[in-house]
Amino acid sequence: MTTSSTYKFNPTNSEIVLDAFDRLQIRGPEITAPQIVSARRSMNYIFTRLDNLGVNLWCVDLISVPLIQGTISYSVDLSTIDILDVYRTIVSGGATQDIILSSLSRTDYASIPNKTVQAPPTSYWFERTLTPTIKLYPAPDQTSYYTLNYYRMRQIQDANPVNNQTADIPVRFQEMLTSALAAHLAIKWKPDMAAALQAYSDKVWAEAALEDRERVSLYISPDLGGYYQ
Repeated sequence: MTTSSTYKFNPTNSEIVLDAFDRLQIRGPEITAPQIVSARRSMNYIFTRLDNLGVNLWCVDLISVPLIQGTISYSVDLSTIDILDVYRTIVSGGATQDIILSSLSRTDYASIPNKTVQAPPTSYWFERTLTPTIKLYPAPDQTSYYTLNYYRMRQIQDANPVNNQTADIPVRFQEMLTSALAAHLAIKWKPDMAAALQAYSDKVWAEAALEDRERVSLYISPDLGGYYQ
């Protein structure tokens, strides 16, 4: 048996749009300019839905921020969807120590009587607004001593079916995107096919989401009282 020995399948956004319209039995020469514009909008609406359904592992990256003494609030990039894990790093005497920070709710943070007290930070509140920030407690007690590190899930990049652009998704999500796009377009251009295409789209999404996870064991520690000592 002879195989290709290649792993290059990564259709462009334009190819995904064409395939989605194929599933609506609308062939390439029949596709109009308004339908292309409609497909572009639908692709990006699908991505915003994926942002909400995450965590999308391919969109997780590590951000590092030097901390400043007495500074509580630190800006977060606007493309950030959520903060996953936060820890501070101390480098002292050539040794590096990482300490995980615990998360606070808005109510937890609001209930702290003195938010400006300075000490090694042990917790944070992710203020998830249109201009997101991370607020630390206690406030850092030294400058250029701590580095705040956090894994965040960023927004999926915009899609546009031009200039051979490809979607900001891994290849294992290509069928999910194509089927979801076909379902979106069916609502607008072939309503009689929408229910069947949506059912298939949901099935493919469930399969892809099941695989987009870390395969690790769960450990629960009942008491971290001495962790920050």
